[in-house]
Amino acid sequence: MNMDLWEEYQKCWKITDLFPMNSVGIVTARDDLTIKWSPEEVWKTVNDFISLDPENAREKFDLGKDAQDWKVCLAQDDIQRSGPNRELVVPIQYRPFDVRYTYYTGESRGFICRPRPKVMKHMIDNDNLGFHVCRQISLIGWRHILVTRHITDDCFVSNKSRERGYTIPLNRKDHFGARSVSSPNLTTDLNLDSKDLFHYTYSITFSNKFRELFEEFLKIDFPRIPITSDNHLYTELSTLGAELVSLHLMESTKLDDFITTFHDSGDRSVRKVGETKKTLANVQGGKGDLFVNAGSCFIGIPLDVWNFHIGGYQVCYKWLYDRKKAGRSLSDEDIQHYQRIVVALNETIRIMREIDEVIDRHGGWPGAFSD
Repeated sequence: MNMDLWEEYQKCWKITDLFPMNSVGIVTARDDLTIKWSPEEVWKTVNDFISLDPENAREKFDLGKDAQDWKVCLAQDDIQRSGPNRELVVPIQYRPFDVRYTYYTGESRGFICRPRPKVMKHMIDNDNLGFHVCRQISLIGWRHILVTRHITDDCFVSNKSRERGYTIPLNRKDHFGARSVSSPNLTTDLNLDSKDLFHYTYSITFSNKFRELFEEFLKIDFPRIPITSDNHLYTELSTLGAELVSLHLMESTKLDDFITTFHDSGDRSVRKVGETKKTLANVQGGKGDLFVNAGSCFIGIPLDVWNFHIGGYQVCYKWLYDRKKAGRSLSDEDIQHYQRIVVALNETIRIMREIDEVIDRHGGWPGAFSD
C-alpha cells in the first residue's frame, strides 16, 4: 500500500459522511414474480397472484420452496393488506439504464422481501436524486456508481456477491399528514449547496485519474471525496457532474442526437447478442455493427462505448442480453432507448476526459485539492 496516497485519501470525505442517510438496495427474493417490464404486467401479476391459494400460486409462478424471509402466504397477505392499490405500482431502477416496475408496499418480508423503507420512502415519488454506489468491490477496476431517481434494486450497479449496492438520497422527504417537507441529506459540517455538492461528488467519481490513483482504496470501502477550496475548480466540476447526471437519468437534450442507426429486417427478436459480447461486426474507424439477430442490427456503435462498464456490467451488452434472455423483441421505443444509451455513454467518455483536463489545469491530483 502506498502510505503517502493512503494518508492523502484519508483526508477526504467518505461519501456517506457527506450524505449520511443510506441503505443497501432492495432485495426482492423473487425477481421473476416481483419485477416486470411494464406497470400493466405488474398489476396483472399482483391480482393473479392473490387470486390463488398459496400452493397453486407457488406452482403457477414457479416460486419454489419458501425462504426464511420470503413466503408465498406472507407475500399474498402483504398485497391484500395494501388494497391491492394500483398506485403502489412504481418504477424501480433495476439495471443500468433499465427501469422496470414492481409493487411496493414498503413492508418487510412481504411481496418484496427487503424493501428498505427507511431510505426508499425518500425515493418513491421519483422527484428526488440518489447515488447508488458499491461499498466494496472485487479485483476489477472501480466504476461502481450511478445516479437514479427511483427506488433501486441492490444489484443495480453490480450483481457480484461482494459488490452490494447502497442507495444514498440527495434529499430527505418527510411527511406530516398531507404535507411533505424536503430537506437535504447533507452533513451539517459543510456550508455548501447540497445539489451542487451532489454534482461535484458525481464528477469526482467519474474522473479516470481518481479511479486509477485511488483504485486500491476504492476496493475496500465507500469512495472518499476531496473537497477543494478552489471555487473555480469546484464550480467547473459541479457543472460537469450536473451534465453527467442529466445524461445518466436519460433527461439530457443531447440524447436525441443519435450516433447510430438501426437496420430493421422485419425481425426484431433479440437472439444473437450473446455471441458478440467481446466484438462487433464490420468494424471500421473505431465503430461496428451490433446484430440482435441474423438480419437486424444497430449500425455505428463506437468500440469504446460497446466496451464501457458501469460497476459489474458491460452496459450495451447487458441491456440487450437481458431482453434476449427474456425472449423479447424490440419495440420502436426500445430501439430509440438503446440509441439514447449509446449517446449517453459516448458523452460520458468525453466528459470523463474533460473532468481530468479541468483538474489538471488546476494543479492535478492531488495538488488541486490541497489547501
